[in-house]
Amino acid sequence: MKTVISQNSFHRMLYGGMGPIAAVAIILAILAIHPSAIPEHASITIWLTVIVHLLIIVALIWTIKVYKRGDDRKELQIIAGVILIVFGVLISTGSFAYPDSPYQPSVGSWMFICAGCDIVTGLFILIARIFFKIRPFQSK
Repeated sequence: MKTVISQNSFHRMLYGGMGPIAAVAIILAILAIHPSAIPEHASITIWLTVIVHLLIIVALIWTIKVYKRGDDRKELQIIAGVILIVFGVLISTGSFAYPDSPYQPSVGSWMFICAGCDIVTGLFILIARIFFKIRPFQSK
């Protein structure tokens, strides 16, 4: 059984989910910018992850704008949620690679926090999209 929520509430849920995604992108960018934080071979992977997170934010904003015009992009939101969960798992494996890194001792902890944010936000987006039925916007 789907719960009915308003369109504004659904959009606020998506905007709220963008905060942790942006935080993950910022944290990973700061880790990748500092040359002594991670090895050189991991830097390209971290930057790719940052770019994908920024693209997910753009995709979620785009789906909100398109939905306001009357078109629903449910599949794009589901794909974004699944990608976030996959990246959360991948980042968590990377965080276990740097538990006591000689480069910087807190890299593993920050990456583990990023992995948790990705998994929780991905689940949040999937639950919001699949289990809630959106009531159309009612203009006055």
